[in-house]
Amino acid sequence: PFMGSGSTLVACRERGLDSYGFDVSPLGVLASRAKTNDYDPEELKPAIKGLSKSKFKRQVK
Repeated sequence: PFMGSGSTLVACRERGLDSYGFDVSPLGVLASRAKTNDYDPEELKPAIKGLSKSKFKRQVK
């Protein structure tokens, strides 16, 4: 009844099979959507470029 992070959905997609996933966890839904959506590489380039220029502060506790 739960799709987890969507690995089965991805496997079905790779094989050309229709699949549907349901989950009560918003995190599971988000992960599954991220893994199964179609993305245009040209549209992602600005975001990737912006991330590569960002400076992240590392925190060690």
